[in-house]
Amino acid sequence: MIDWSDGDLLGLAFPTHREALQKGGEDFLTRAFHATGAIAPDNRVMRISQLEECSGGSTGRKVLLSVVYEKPAGNLHTALFVKFSRDFDNAIRDRARFQMEAEVRLGLLSRT
Repeated sequence: MIDWSDGDLLGLAFPTHREALQKGGEDFLTRAFHATGAIAPDNRVMRISQLEECSGGSTGRKVLLSVVYEKPAGNLHTALFVKFSRDFDNAIRDRARFQMEAEVRLGLLSRT
């Protein structure tokens, strides 16, 4: 199983499954949120308060993620949904991993 994969859009290595995300923890989330502009440069993720796998969907694994920020703000969501592009336990679902690129681009566009 691959733990991390280089992302195409942000120049970051991204976890490919829940356990890798847990290991990357707050440091990874802070870097990723800074790269997308989701949090200010002087803010950071201090703690992961929930990291629970959830079922459903047609591709990849999904996780419910809750975080605590150093500087909470009304515009910062703390309950998040993580969709991994890979499902190493299901070859059929894993074949659809390339669908994520369009979803990521749309998500980044919606932030502007």
